[in-house]
Amino acid sequence: MKIRNIILSHLLLLFSVISMTGKTACPDVVKVFYGSYDKLEQQLNANDLYEVTEAMRTCFMYSNDNEGGSGIQAPQDFFMFGRNDQRLTSSKYVFLARTKINEERNLSVDYILGESYEYISPDFGGKNSPMSESIIETVVTKTFVYNGEQTVFNDTIRSINNRITYFSNDRGVHIESSRSLLDNAAKCFSKKDYKGAYDYYSKLLSQEPENSICNYRMGILLFWHGKKCGFNSKKAKTEGIKHMRIASKYIAYADTVLYYMIHPSI
Repeated sequence: MKIRNIILSHLLLLFSVISMTGKTACPDVVKVFYGSYDKLEQQLNANDLYEVTEAMRTCFMYSNDNEGGSGIQAPQDFFMFGRNDQRLTSSKYVFLARTKINEERNLSVDYILGESYEYISPDFGGKNSPMSESIIETVVTKTFVYNGEQTVFNDTIRSINNRITYFSNDRGVHIESSRSLLDNAAKCFSKKDYKGAYDYYSKLLSQEPENSICNYRMGILLFWHGKKCGFNSKKAKTEGIKHMRIASKYIAYADTVLYYMIHPSI
């Protein structure tokens, strides 16, 4: 009975499986990260330099010690110094920025914060769902000035819950992580490009078949939008339920969604 009441309360929130996107305010974490460039150009004592560096470094997901400490993949922005790190992490990126800007004082940085857009992952229950995830993408024009020469980068920053999860530009090849595949799928979904979202989820599941988040979102996508992914109606429902069953092994909330999928008339 309790499960049925939960499901009934969610029937009013089925808008959550409809695409949602829109312009939004620039996240604070993006302002902190780029504002740290300005602070690094100042004369700082050791304590202040440490605080600025840590504030900049911890803007990124996976940067805390209990998360691994190295952060996420970062672009190859320091090529003018002979650096060509194939797997430059965000923590290493911040260290290089501090060294070149504040310690060696041979690099300055200008930037213009562009527009930010919000993308919503496929979900059941809208923003009231414990699985709800809002991804904000911000475009930033960044200029490195070194020896009088200017190099312009067009950065793309994605953040979730005020932590940067994606940092890329046209320098080097960005290796697709499970996080970036999920984000790209959400972006497609928000633009009603359901086949594009399906392709990203499929790519991740080919690498990680038991990925709970991906199975959950693939289940939502196929159950409600499977026909636009190339499935007939019956196959779409069947495949959606299959993926939600996998997700329910790891995610308690997926049981609620699975129950509704199997008993849609309740």
